[in-house]
Amino acid sequence: MEKIEWPEKFPSMNTMMEIMKKTIQTSWKCNLSRDEIEKWLDNFCGEVYTIEEEQRIALWMLCNFTYYNEYEVNHLCKMLYKQLIHDMVKSDYIFEEKSIKKLIDNTYFAAIGSAGESGGLLLYFFRQEAKLSVDRFVYPTHIPEGDNIIAVYIDDVTLSGGTAARFFYNHLQNTHYKKIYYITLFATDVAVRKLEELGIIVICCNLLDNRDKCFSENSIMFLNYPTLREKAMQIAKHYGDKLEKKNGLGYKNGQLCFGFNYNIPNNTLPIFWSSNNWSPIFLRKEKIKNVKERDDKFERYI
Repeated sequence: MEKIEWPEKFPSMNTMMEIMKKTIQTSWKCNLSRDEIEKWLDNFCGEVYTIEEEQRIALWMLCNFTYYNEYEVNHLCKMLYKQLIHDMVKSDYIFEEKSIKKLIDNTYFAAIGSAGESGGLLLYFFRQEAKLSVDRFVYPTHIPEGDNIIAVYIDDVTLSGGTAARFFYNHLQNTHYKKIYYITLFATDVAVRKLEELGIIVICCNLLDNRDKCFSENSIMFLNYPTLREKAMQIAKHYGDKLEKKNGLGYKNGQLCFGFNYNIPNNTLPIFWSSNNWSPIFLRKEKIKNVKERDDKFERYI
């Protein structure tokens, strides 16, 4: 078995555990305990490198995980609203408060996807931060059409743009609005281009690129330790392929390393969130798409 040669200044397990303790207390502000971290590390059982080497790499990746707590999600929603208003006002060349109010009165907000999905939850946070009346928020297909109507759809993440593009194609192909916005916390330039080709105006808080992919040549995670990047990918893919077939590095090779307090995107590495004979550090709450899936999940409690 090949042995990992550690860079001279690569942190020890004890150092990283101390980093995690401070991160959890001051940044993540969640209830993750050291015991839970150690239980997660125990998943890495020496199938690629030694147990100690795998766990040291895994802990480094966890130290680079970005976790958005409730306060931060709310802050991102506030940023989205400010960017949206700025774009609407700038494009219409209006600056009087009365005109801006009229613009808002002709704007309707809805979540992408079905009721009960993350878009709906985010819409709730967004309404609170934007301080808008509830009559501005409707079901996705209930936005009235008209020359003065602005339709705004919200979601937390779009990386390939496929889900959003299908939604707009299926539901909005023959509708008539002054403008259609898609606002999201995270997007990629690929998704933005795909939606803009449909005439959708995209606004996001964070535009992701190759630097955000864990194992790309430009990965921020391994910027200072490039010799460990390939070895870390081997570990993540080996265990990830067991957890999520064909998506061992995240949905559509997402290779991401972030999540929200309410859920983890499936584009994030499965080693962080999968519960398929695995102890996740952050449990992803999967969608139940039909009655059969619901009934199958009930069986575990009977």
